[in-house]
Amino acid sequence: MHVISRRAIARFIFSCLVGIGYTANAQESNLLDPVTVSDVDVSGDAVHFSFIENRVVSTLEANAGLWDIRFEGTSIYVNGEAQLLDRTFDYIARAPESGYKEDDIANGPAVPAASGSGWFDYDPTTHIVSVIPDRTIVVHTLNDTYAKLEILSYYLGGVEQSGVPRNYTFRYVYQPDGSRNLR
Repeated sequence: MHVISRRAIARFIFSCLVGIGYTANAQESNLLDPVTVSDVDVSGDAVHFSFIENRVVSTLEANAGLWDIRFEGTSIYVNGEAQLLDRTFDYIARAPESGYKEDDIANGPAVPAASGSGWFDYDPTTHIVSVIPDRTIVVHTLNDTYAKLEILSYYLGGVEQSGVPRNYTFRYVYQPDGSRNLR
C-alpha cells in the first residue's frame, strides 16, 4: 500500500491551481526587489498573505490553499516549509538548501512563536512586543519557490508607542522561478 503525504497532496492541488492562472501577476514586476507591506491588521481572525499576489487573500482563497504565510497574533504559519535565520535580511542572497520545517500540531509552527526564540521579544512589564533585529524567515512554498521575509514592526504605523498591536509591517523578496536566489 502506497501512502501519499499531506504535503504531496497539497503540492498537487497547488500546481493545478497555478496551472489555471494563479501566477498571472508574477510577470508584472521585478519580484526580486524587496516589497514592504504595512499595517496588516491581525487583531481579528488569522490573516493569510500571498507572496506571488502581494496581497492579503480572501477566506475563499485561503481555504483553497492560495496563501504562503499566515499571521495569527504573534504566531506565523507557512503553507510549505520555513526556517528562522539569525541573519540580516539584506545579507541573505540564497535560500538554504536544507533545514526547513513544516508547521506541526505536536511541535508548533515552523517559525518559533515564543518570546526570544522566534522573531520577537515580549516584555511582560510593558507588554511591548519588540522585533528582534537580524532575524529573517525563509519560506519554501508549496509550489517549490522561495521567499525571505523580515518582520519590521508589530504595531500600527510601525511605532511601538502607538499602542495598537497586531498590525504587521514586513518586507519580503519572492523568487518565482524556483531557484534559491533571493537577490
